[in-house]
Amino acid sequence: MTPQEYLINHSLKEDFVTEKLDWKLEEDQIIIPITDKDGKLLYNKYRHLIGDAKFTADVGSHPVLYMIKNAIKYEDIFLVEGEPDTARMWQEGLPSVTGTFGVSTFSDKLAKQLTGKNIYIVLDTDEAGQKAINKYGETLTKAKANPFIINLPPEYKDISEYFTGGHTRQDLLQLKKDAKTFTDWQESNVPEEFELESGSQLMDRDVPPEEWLIERVLPTDGFTFIVGAEATGKSFYTLTLAHSVATGKPWLDKFEVSKTANVLFIDKENSPRRKKARIAGLNIKKEELEHIYWVKYPQFFQLADPKHDGELSPFAKHLASQVEKLNIGLIIIDSFADVMVGNENAVADVQAFFDAIRILFPGRAILVLHHENKPGMVQRNSSQRVRGSTNITAQIISGFRVFSIPKTTNEFVLEQFKAGDAEKLKPFKVELVSKQNPYNQNKTYVSEVKYTGEYYDEQGKKDLASDLILEYFEENVTAQRKDILAFLTDNGVSQRTADEALRDLVSDQKLEKVRDGMCISYIQK
Repeated sequence: MTPQEYLINHSLKEDFVTEKLDWKLEEDQIIIPITDKDGKLLYNKYRHLIGDAKFTADVGSHPVLYMIKNAIKYEDIFLVEGEPDTARMWQEGLPSVTGTFGVSTFSDKLAKQLTGKNIYIVLDTDEAGQKAINKYGETLTKAKANPFIINLPPEYKDISEYFTGGHTRQDLLQLKKDAKTFTDWQESNVPEEFELESGSQLMDRDVPPEEWLIERVLPTDGFTFIVGAEATGKSFYTLTLAHSVATGKPWLDKFEVSKTANVLFIDKENSPRRKKARIAGLNIKKEELEHIYWVKYPQFFQLADPKHDGELSPFAKHLASQVEKLNIGLIIIDSFADVMVGNENAVADVQAFFDAIRILFPGRAILVLHHENKPGMVQRNSSQRVRGSTNITAQIISGFRVFSIPKTTNEFVLEQFKAGDAEKLKPFKVELVSKQNPYNQNKTYVSEVKYTGEYYDEQGKKDLASDLILEYFEENVTAQRKDILAFLTDNGVSQRTADEALRDLVSDQKLEKVRDGMCISYIQK
């Protein structure tokens, strides 16, 4: 493209831009001088006519208001997008300015130069241009300027195309008369997510039923948490879940997959070596991994942008685009504490995590691994074992607590404490089946996660009673039987179950029973 062809496309006159604006037309570029409010040359911008780069600028360039020297004497000033559009406005005798590096760099400092002026914002009609209106309006209002919004007809991309399409100065002045104040524009452009609806409108709305990737285990949309202490197999469960969702094979040969999906791991806990070893150990075939992805360098992943408060990080935004491109349906986060920003006990920080993930990955299943509270005397059930703010359990659809079965090293229980609108699954047992490493007789590897049946309530109650007793002894070296029974009763444990738990703890030599006449006491060993 020649400089003359470029000017024709923008209906710019060569003598105007060269004589009035001092543009220089060269064979492969147009040089645009950028001056300050006093007319002093600051640097040049270059509109390249060949190659991929459209605009560049001299070293040391910085954001300023292009044409501010000419515009500042007017009460009404147009704010447009880019130097060519600004030039096109001045060609019509319409005082205009633009930020030399776009909306992202339009600052309070630039806006203060327009204090007291009526600023008519005329941006491109594409999505990016319309999204920029709000920032310009807020920044100008803060600087005590008076922003107004002019909406170009949507068939024209920008102001140059509007004039090139045959519209005149008078046409734009008519749009100026019809311009909305920024406040009015905000009220008429309320995002859909801000809208209200009546109860009757809600009932008339077509809302799809709750759907599951794995029925009653993993919903297609929303959060699932697996909570447990260290070394309870959480990462193995997520790996087998991912395999089932990606291939359609029943999870644990028990739970049917309702809908297959591509899977993404954001795994900050496990090294590549460990991930490869676990995949190989579980005998997951290479071709079965085609629809499962991992963030290659998770150590660099952050939700929040450390350079800009309140904004998502560039990595997070890029990951969102990849999730869309690859049609990822399930995202697995290992672990919650590694990805969230702030304090997991703070409601606001926890809410910020959930809000950020929903913005990044709307309409997708999110499976999060999380640690449980350390043993204490206030826990009552599995949901109360979730470490951090109670806002966590409020946000999730499905939730499981995993805990080890006493007297075993490789058997665990998954207890569902939340299941959306579905009936909760009964607690069930899994076994991490181990095999001898053929290359190292001192090591084993997990070869299978095996479903071994339901975990009956009576057994669970006795284990809970044992846990509560041991928690009680964390603050009491010795205790009378009557005091232990009173504590367990307050926690919903029957005397029969309490007696069985005490007998087991004595049998396991964790407690010693001492009789003094009619008084029975226990001492922790």
